[in-house]
Amino acid sequence: MKTGIIIPCNNKDKSFDITVFLNFIQKENDFHLCFVNDGSKNKSIDKLENIQSSYPHKTSIINIKKNSAKAAAVRAGAKYLQNRNDIRLVELPL
Repeated sequence: MKTGIIIPCNNKDKSFDITVFLNFIQKENDFHLCFVNDGSKNKSIDKLENIQSSYPHKTSIINIKKNSAKAAAVRAGAKYLQNRNDIRLVELPL
């Protein structure tokens, strides 16, 4: 069983380093990355789809069309991951 990591994204195409995520995904087999595109109006979804096309079994994309704020994006990712039997969602205290 993999551990799910939720990554909310909103208009991050300029600051989003695909290489960092691809290196992590390539090295780590115990994690599943769930990217939540939160109403981005730029090319963020293209970068996320690029990552997912390289590792479709280790990544998910939730594409929220209208910006709904970071908390709602995290909730959408958590709801998605809870419905998958192969992924364990871990809540970390802040």
